[in-house]
Amino acid sequence: MWVISGPFDGVQEGVKEKLLKPGTTYTVGRAKAGQSLLNRINLEQKAISHEHVDIIVGNYEIDDVSDSQAKPIVQLVLKREKDIMVSNERVTKGMVLDLEVGSEIALTNKISIYLLWKPVVVVNADNRVKKEKMRELATVAAKIGVTVSKTWKDNATHFVTPSVNMSRRALHSLMLGIPLVEIGWLEELFRRGNALTPESEPDEYGVVALESHFILPDERDFRPKLVKSDDEDEDITEWPIELWDANPARNTIWTGLQFHFFCDDTAPTEWTDQIQLGGGTFKSHNINSEEPVTTVEEAKILFQNIRIGAGKMSKVTGMVSPVVIVIKPSELIALLGKSTWKLYQEGMKANGFKHVTPKDVTLAALQMDVASIDCGLETFESVIHSAQPRKSSE
Repeated sequence: MWVISGPFDGVQEGVKEKLLKPGTTYTVGRAKAGQSLLNRINLEQKAISHEHVDIIVGNYEIDDVSDSQAKPIVQLVLKREKDIMVSNERVTKGMVLDLEVGSEIALTNKISIYLLWKPVVVVNADNRVKKEKMRELATVAAKIGVTVSKTWKDNATHFVTPSVNMSRRALHSLMLGIPLVEIGWLEELFRRGNALTPESEPDEYGVVALESHFILPDERDFRPKLVKSDDEDEDITEWPIELWDANPARNTIWTGLQFHFFCDDTAPTEWTDQIQLGGGTFKSHNINSEEPVTTVEEAKILFQNIRIGAGKMSKVTGMVSPVVIVIKPSELIALLGKSTWKLYQEGMKANGFKHVTPKDVTLAALQMDVASIDCGLETFESVIHSAQPRKSSE
């Protein structure tokens, strides 16, 4: 969405932002009494002409709505006699200049306004929204420059879903800091962008048109419902809804940690993505390899190597071990049997480790509780020190 930022409408301190709608020409200047506010961007300073510049926003078609890289072109036409500067380029009256993200329009020596691009890329995972409805949404979205897609976009800013469970895409969104909202958020965005105009009175909540003041709806007012899936042991409906709010801190939640996944073949991408998106690293161990663990000694050596690696890593605040052992016992037992699982448990214990499950990792990310997946036992430190090579005495 194209937005113009400046000291509009008599703002004394800071700036005010306004939406620039596709297919619209806006006149920037000093307002006259009784003048319509439609397609006007007003400043109250006397140094500003009544018609200072025009800003022309190109079209944004329905086909552009699903393309998160599409931007309407924006051009400036100088209306007043005196030259102005646009991003250090002199502009004379009548000249048409293409603008770009960050363009500074120096209306006078002391007054500048700026062109900003604020993408709103909505991934709609609400299955209740059928093809015909999506077409309607696209038509409305095109009027304000919003991207709406049924397929995943890596640059998504919002994830629309009627309910929340521990699905891959919902968790992926959370790790990326993308808010989860229900369809009402998108409808409210369209109301502010299309139904309301600069001449509309503020509603009962003080909300005005995006063309008057660019303020997006508060995602917290449009949280999806929590729903417990049949395959989930935890009843997430009992958790505080705030846990599902976007939190930029999740981008670094695993910093300094190394996750060791023990699974059949390589670790699933939904596991590894969650680690990498949180700033951690991982290693994958194939439990169904050609060299399976068959003795306690082999199990001890397996986890001893991991322990030695942990000893070379920096300590992570609040964690005994910087290494996280991730195992799904039911999968291991199904493949190798209970006796082999017992060997793994003994190998971990001998090296000061315990394990967590993939679900434990997900819950830790959701609850922002890193300590809950600490795999270091009380014996971890002593085991680490005993594994250090001794210096030879001469």
